[in-house]
Amino acid sequence: QQQQQQQQQQQQKDAATDASTSDSYGYWVYDFTLEELKKLRLNQRLEGVGEERSAAFDGLLTIPTLTEILELLNDWNENVQHLWYYSNSKSSSSSSSSSMGTDVEGQPPPPQQKQHYYPPPPRGLYMELKDFPWLLQDANIDLLDLLFEHISNEQNAWQTALLQHMCDTKLLRWGEYKLPPLVLQSFEAEVLKRFTIRWEELANSNSNNGNDNEYNNNTTATLSSSLLTHEVPIDGNSTARIPLPTPPTIVLVSHDKCRDEAFWFEMGDSYRNIISGIGPDKMCFFRDQPQSKSSSIEEAPPRLFQYEPTVMEQATKLDWVVHPWTERPEQEFFATTTENNERQRRIRQTTAVLTPFETVLEEIVFLKCTVGVHGVFSESVNSAVRALSLVCPASNKNSNSNNAKLCPSNNNKSNSFSLATEKLSLGPVVLFSFLLGILVALVVLKYCCELSFNSRRQQQQQRRAPQQRGRRSSHLPPHSALPATDDDGDAVDGINEVVLNENDHEML
Repeated sequence: QQQQQQQQQQQQKDAATDASTSDSYGYWVYDFTLEELKKLRLNQRLEGVGEERSAAFDGLLTIPTLTEILELLNDWNENVQHLWYYSNSKSSSSSSSSSMGTDVEGQPPPPQQKQHYYPPPPRGLYMELKDFPWLLQDANIDLLDLLFEHISNEQNAWQTALLQHMCDTKLLRWGEYKLPPLVLQSFEAEVLKRFTIRWEELANSNSNNGNDNEYNNNTTATLSSSLLTHEVPIDGNSTARIPLPTPPTIVLVSHDKCRDEAFWFEMGDSYRNIISGIGPDKMCFFRDQPQSKSSSIEEAPPRLFQYEPTVMEQATKLDWVVHPWTERPEQEFFATTTENNERQRRIRQTTAVLTPFETVLEEIVFLKCTVGVHGVFSESVNSAVRALSLVCPASNKNSNSNNAKLCPSNNNKSNSFSLATEKLSLGPVVLFSFLLGILVALVVLKYCCELSFNSRRQQQQQRRAPQQRGRRSSHLPPHSALPATDDDGDAVDGINEVVLNENDHEML
């Protein structure tokens, strides 16, 4: 019974995440030692055509450790990138003059490379805490403990590769956006929440230790006390340490959960202020379109896919970024490829119909321009960089053309949508018009009622007021007798007349 209760609690805890123990077969990395893993060599897993799936490096690379990845990243930022950029104009000009000052066999020197006044931004690391529940259950391995232990033991590697760039904003231009050096992703939102809380607690506690003069001479104590902090100068010659900003976190979502209302409710209720974004399966942006019955064979084939905006709408409400996965160069991995991997060319009949993607570049451009994602996971790095740097093409005016564009125009600020989006629903417009008509009718009815009431009131006042040949006698009682007068106002023959109103006739 206790085991059943624990399983039920675990299922309820993982209801908002993709945590599961379904991958409980095969070999795992903890089944081997590091020496055994280092004996393995990497080979191309998929047999592709062309340079996208090259086998030229088969057998040459080993499985890297996290420390080796940090060292490789630091070498790229410090040495490799600067081969194409010139952050120091003096050094670049002196080197160019020394190398290009003499001609080779009478030929003119080659043109000098254009100098960049700003150094390239440092590249960061996008880490994933993978299969956290299964590793904790089967091998009692807590990935968060391993991560923070590695940061503490390899602080120099972390500092040079990532942590030193988290507070570096001196070289930013006005309005320039800088990618965060470290981003964490996981299918389990609760794990990302624990990481955020633990990072902030450790950084805030270490930032209150004071300056370097108060540190202990012990190296281990010095490293632990300055962990996840950044040194800044203060008054005089002293320094202080401030906590490093918390890395952004991205929760990964499979295609069977990204449209679940319970999932989005749990995300907004428990993780809205902790999670920075979502990494959905790219199939979350498409839905199968049921086949329509066609009366003629010559008609266009039935449409199979439509753009599904639910994920982007929910992410926009939570103010989250969206990073879908995974772009691959093979056509069978495209989102609009049919089950039998046959590429059927369909004609766009409405604004919601999608044409099959011909290349991975076209699919990434669609995700960028039409869907509006902020980044992609891609195995085709060249295609992803090229697609995200392109300007979205203008929307095609002819919606029935096979060459219709996938993206809307950037300059078009009207309500026209791209050919890959759905039509604007007229329901809200009709409801607003109906309510506005009712409001106008009530105002007119109120005005007419007030006008009729005032008219009747004036008539009643006129009937109640007694008049005598132009003389005003409304101040007299209703049964007062007035002397008869002529046009000059004199009494006529001493005869008195009685002035009665309408109510007196009934009384008489």
